[in-house]
Amino acid sequence: MENLNVLFPTLIYETTIEQHNFKLEDILRNIPFSISNDWRCDMKTTFDTYDIIKDESFQNILNAITKEVSQFSKTFGASGNVRIVDAWINMSSTGSYQEYHIHPDSHFSVVYYLKSDGNSGNIVFRSHEANNDMFMIPIIEMKPASYKTCAFKPITGKLLIFRSNLQHMVEKNRTNEDRISLSANFIVDL
Repeated sequence: MENLNVLFPTLIYETTIEQHNFKLEDILRNIPFSISNDWRCDMKTTFDTYDIIKDESFQNILNAITKEVSQFSKTFGASGNVRIVDAWINMSSTGSYQEYHIHPDSHFSVVYYLKSDGNSGNIVFRSHEANNDMFMIPIIEMKPASYKTCAFKPITGKLLIFRSNLQHMVEKNRTNEDRISLSANFIVDL
């Protein structure tokens, strides 16, 4: 349509980053995990138990992720330095999932898959518009303008960057292998 304006886009950046040759199993053996009481999903996390930002083993990958977030922030016209404020590991065994949530007090969030075969539960993003759609359009054919959710397969080495206020969830892991991801939040300093 000639007069169609595309406004208020939702951007999700997807790329692949090498794992910089660290041995994941050796690192995870020494990290304390907990099961968060704030979630109903039984997922193991280091969010409250271990600061991976201070762990030398993660510095190369965190630096590579920060560089990507810095580039993504320019898409929004951000002019300050991008700074990581927290980072953690999530380990999801068979049946683990995570409900819809956002990451408050940050501008950008990431998920980086340290270990996943691609079938251990997609991450699903939900449009801001979905929360306010009180009178839905009767759809006979799905088109990009119709979508309210979007799913990405978890594949080892994949990095996803998105605005922290974008609702997202993780589907159940239906495999016998753990899905292991690194999550982090960033702010843009003035």
